Amino acid sequence: MNIEKNIKEDILERAERLLHYNNLLIEQCDKWLSEEEGKKHISERREKERKRKINKTVFKCNTLNFKH
Repeated sequence: MNIEKNIKEDILERAERLLHYNNLLIEQCDKWLSEEEGKKHISERREKERKRKINKTVFKCNTLNFKH
């Protein structure tokens, strides 16, 4: 009988711990971006990087008095 009580207490303790960690995970997931938003941010970042590289190249050409 004492063993059954210990097993029940152990199961309840583990269930409470699982609920706690599941709730933390759910809370964290709510802060994540959706797939669509993530792709939008990535494409915007790539576009900015592309423009930055173009501007950097144009600046170098202008400073070197590069002629077409």
